[in-house]
Amino acid sequence: MPSLESNSSQRSVWRLILERATANAGLKLILTIVGVAVFLPIYLGIQRINADTDYHTLPLWFIDTAIPFDPSWVWIYVSQYVIIPAVPLVAWKREQLWRLISALAIVSFIGFAIFLIYPVACPRPSAEVIEQANPNFLFRWIIAVDTTGNAFPSLHMGLAGVAAFLAPRVFDEAYGRRLRIVMIAFVWVWTMLILYSIVATRQHYFADGVAGLALAYIGHRIAWWSADRKTKEQLN
Repeated sequence: MPSLESNSSQRSVWRLILERATANAGLKLILTIVGVAVFLPIYLGIQRINADTDYHTLPLWFIDTAIPFDPSWVWIYVSQYVIIPAVPLVAWKREQLWRLISALAIVSFIGFAIFLIYPVACPRPSAEVIEQANPNFLFRWIIAVDTTGNAFPSLHMGLAGVAAFLAPRVFDEAYGRRLRIVMIAFVWVWTMLILYSIVATRQHYFADGVAGLALAYIGHRIAWWSADRKTKEQLN
C-alpha cells in the first residue's frame, strides 16, 4: 500500500506540472497558432514550387535497408505533432518559450532553404509494395496529402529534436533528481522512436533524420547561446 509520503510526493509533482502547464497559457496558445500559421503555408508552398522539379536521391545507408518497411509505424510518426507542444507545455518562463520559438524558426528556415536549393525526395515504395503491406487509413492519408519532397533534412526530426533538447531545461531540479532523469530519458526515447518511424514508413532516409537532429542541436545552441554564456560567466 502506498505510503502517505509517497502519495503526497505524487500530488506535489502533478501540482508542479499543472502550475507550469498553465503558466503563460495565453502566450503558449498564441505562439502555437502563429507558428502553425507561418510554418504550414511555407512548407506546402515549397512542395508546390518543387512539384515539377527533378528531385535528388540519397544513397541508402545500411540502416535504411535493415529497418523493414512497416506502415503501422505511422502512429509513432505522427506522434511528432504531440511531442513538439508537449515538452514546451511545461515551460514556465517566457524566456524559455521565446528561445524555443527562436530555435524552431532557425531549424525551419534553414530546412526551407535547403528544400529549395537541393530538393530531395523520400524513398517511398511503389504503390504495389505499399498495397502488399496493407497500410492503415492514416498511412494512406499521409501519403495522399504529403508529397515525396522536402525530405532532407527531416524537419520531422528537426522540430522534434528541438523539443527533446529543451527537455533538460524544463524538467529541472524541482522534479527531483530521479524523476527528472526519467522524464528526460522518456522524451529522448520517444524521439528515437520517431527517428525509427520516419525510416520504417519510408518517409525519410536515415540520413534525413540525422541531419534533422543535427539541425535541431544547432538551432537550440544558437537560441540559448547568450543565456548559456551568461550562466557560465556567473559560475566562473
